[in-house]
Amino acid sequence: MNVGDTSAISSVTWSFVSIPAGSNSVLTNLANQWVQFLADTNGTYVVNMHIVTSTGTHDTTINIVSSYFVGVGNFDGVSAIWPQCMTCHASMPNLQQFLTPGKTPPMQPYSKPK
Repeated sequence: MNVGDTSAISSVTWSFVSIPAGSNSVLTNLANQWVQFLADTNGTYVVNMHIVTSTGTHDTTINIVSSYFVGVGNFDGVSAIWPQCMTCHASMPNLQQFLTPGKTPPMQPYSKPK
């Protein structure tokens, strides 16, 4: 998450802006000012990061979408049958690489525009 400030960070506070109905997720602090949570319900989790630097404060949010994994196909001899992921995403090399055993793709976080 880029807030456009290269000053040293003096503190970071993470919080949920919203979680799906029925979720009991909580943010757990990790080392180096990071957090994690278990997405226990399908839906959108909106997480805010509040940063304090010598030049002021900055806030940014990220939307994290949780859903059911529907399966794979159309690679390694396995046919794609709707609603398997590869039915629609066969032309996406990063997804193809991610779903191929023994390979790890460069992963990028997804943030839905506001």
